[in-house]
Amino acid sequence: MELDDQSPETIQYKAISGKFGDVRYFITTLDQSDAVENIRFADEIQGSWSFSERVQRKLDENRANTEIFSYLAQGGIRFFNSIVVVLLPNSNEQTEFWDFDEVKSGGKIIEKWVTLNLYKNVARIVIDGQHRLLSLRRYWNAHTGKEPLTPQQLKENYKCSETFDIPVVYLVFRDLGRVGLANSSQAVRDEIIQATRN
Repeated sequence: MELDDQSPETIQYKAISGKFGDVRYFITTLDQSDAVENIRFADEIQGSWSFSERVQRKLDENRANTEIFSYLAQGGIRFFNSIVVVLLPNSNEQTEFWDFDEVKSGGKIIEKWVTLNLYKNVARIVIDGQHRLLSLRRYWNAHTGKEPLTPQQLKENYKCSETFDIPVVYLVFRDLGRVGLANSSQAVRDEIIQATRN
């Protein structure tokens, strides 16, 4: 379900919203294809080296592709905690890229339930759960046949036949990037990088 130019300008997720000081968070689930195709590592985003240098630890690809991948591929009962994602505009000129609408039932607001609206052209950068995301990508590639299992993995009876719903927490800071709200004079992207580092 990779987002492309044929997609609407925004994508919507049903979510639970909460606040932790100046951080608003949205808890939702993504199907596995959405998560692995649209959540990115900072070093995959052009011009974001300063972001990855500031907030992401170096990935241990061996750990992700052996230990965590085997946890997924051996089947049985298993679970991953939420992947935490920050919304990062592609440039300082992009100042609006998210909003939310309260959910109503019978004309009454259902507390904390919202529809999260994200502009499709804002980067979704994993800041916690990088190894889980890398393992989920490897699993997805095996599931779709893009990257077959090795003979050793087949011998160990690995299977990548299931798909998962991935718990995701989107973070936003104050109202930075919120549609229709004035942002400070400082570049929004720079403020988000600093807030993420904090």
